[in-house]
Amino acid sequence: MKALLAVLLFPALACAQTEQPTVKDSEFDVYDLESMKAGEWVLKESVSKLPMDSRGAFATVSHRERLACVRVDEDKVWIESSNCDLEAKELVFVRLWEVDRKTRKVLKAWESMKGAVAQEAKVEKGPERQRQLIDIESDSGKNSETAVKEKLKVGTTEVDCTVVKIENVRTEKNDKTVKTTCARWFSAEVPFRMRVAEVEACVGNQIPETASKDLKTSQACVKLELATSDDTWKIAESIVDFGTDAKPTVKTK
Repeated sequence: MKALLAVLLFPALACAQTEQPTVKDSEFDVYDLESMKAGEWVLKESVSKLPMDSRGAFATVSHRERLACVRVDEDKVWIESSNCDLEAKELVFVRLWEVDRKTRKVLKAWESMKGAVAQEAKVEKGPERQRQLIDIESDSGKNSETAVKEKLKVGTTEVDCTVVKIENVRTEKNDKTVKTTCARWFSAEVPFRMRVAEVEACVGNQIPETASKDLKTSQACVKLELATSDDTWKIAESIVDFGTDAKPTVKTK
């Protein structure tokens, strides 16, 4: 049995800037930037329960992130990202990204605390498959996949979704049966849509081929739930609000 579970959590809140910050050029590779419009924004929340030590102690990690497209032209988009812990009252750490619309590579980036003049970041080459949420590779477990239509309330708006569910059941060396479930809700009505029409994008986004045929081009993942039957870990990520009225806030000069 081979199992690889890779979980991407939202970035932690930066507390200070001493050296030139660095970012990865593949940060927005998962998104369909060619259809993105100025003003589109989404607010995401992530709550994770993860084992921290051999004694079975757990830690809860929670974050909030806002992504906003604040400017577009024929070749580029400018996206602002804001992050904080869920207990914080406002998003105070911000980044501005200048991204090529076709290649989806970050060209320039700046970051700062809210209201301060942003510092330019160094852009480094990153992996081609960012935001990989789950990857199950099994030669002994049993997988099942389904895709059904469903309505989901995001903020104050009810949107039409396709729910993709993957279930993996495996038996470990001690004969203990472990079930891992991944459920993801996709909607074409929510901004920051994912590239699900391309084969390589489906692989990178962990969308099974049997389910991807039911998804339209460029849908947003508005909700994600991962869990194991033995309570080893749980993670829930959701888009809790979205809109089309975002304005630039980052100061670069």
